[in-house]
Amino acid sequence: MRFLYINDILRSQAWAIQEGHFRQRLGQLLFLLVAFGLTYGLVMGSYPGDYGPRGLQVLYSALKVPVLLMGTFLLSLPSFFVVNSLLGLRDDFGYAMLALIATQPG
Repeated sequence: MRFLYINDILRSQAWAIQEGHFRQRLGQLLFLLVAFGLTYGLVMGSYPGDYGPRGLQVLYSALKVPVLLMGTFLLSLPSFFVVNSLLGLRDDFGYAMLALIATQPG
């Protein structure tokens, strides 16, 4: 069932920003962000280079990528809210935030 969500995100389907079920979509997107981030970090950390296998590096890289993605998103979110408020778009902030989160896992 979750593979259908992955396909939709990779093909830029609009279900993530449609009205209704805000919390359910947010949970699905955050799950995919963590899953893809862990996978990408795992692959990135498993590259041995000239030093041979590095077991802890794989673990650290797998944990680091989702934290980095979510941390930079949360760090920039307050300024994005202020800009939206100054431009008179505060009512649509929830949908804009969902659209931004939908771009993270893909």
